[in-house]
Amino acid sequence: FGQWSLAMAGMNEHVEAFDVSATRADFVSAVAQKAGLKNLTATQQYIEKLSYPDASFDAIFCYGVIFLTPWRESLAELIRVLKPGGRLYVNANGFGWYKFLWFTEHNKGPDYDPRRSAANALMNTINYDRTGKTEGGDIIIDQNELVTRLRENNFTDIETGEEGCLGATDLAAARSKAFFRGEYGGDLGVYEVIATKKK
Repeated sequence: FGQWSLAMAGMNEHVEAFDVSATRADFVSAVAQKAGLKNLTATQQYIEKLSYPDASFDAIFCYGVIFLTPWRESLAELIRVLKPGGRLYVNANGFGWYKFLWFTEHNKGPDYDPRRSAANALMNTINYDRTGKTEGGDIIIDQNELVTRLRENNFTDIETGEEGCLGATDLAAARSKAFFRGEYGGDLGVYEVIATKKK
């Protein structure tokens, strides 16, 4: 619901936020207005079909989103709208996250079944990899493929790491504060990538 956009508005000259849900975009706009943040614009858009011109942004921060979309198309759009020399941040879920959901039933409730979510992620990933189409829901993104696509699109200074740990000088402290673990059951969990688009 826009918490990252609101935080970034306090540290940047201007922030453009977007969400597939008009309700969420309106909510972020209302909160920004009440907080006196005049440098935040929120709109309803699909990440894989952005309305922004090429090379619009100095930096892009995409947290908790790309794996819920046709990620290859979404990544191509983020690359398109990023200026040469700009920095890109994305995070995604490896297979370990879905093993964790399956075995622990984390956050299970009347309206959420973690095992169903894990099973759906596997099916969504198979369908997307085989047909290029998705009907929504999580897709497991292979970290190596994501990095390869960035390299193929002239990105440098590519760093990968556990969620919340990139750039940390004290890895143990960063891991203790991270929202999610980088490994579950011996498989990649939640990870992040930062890269720079070549000038």
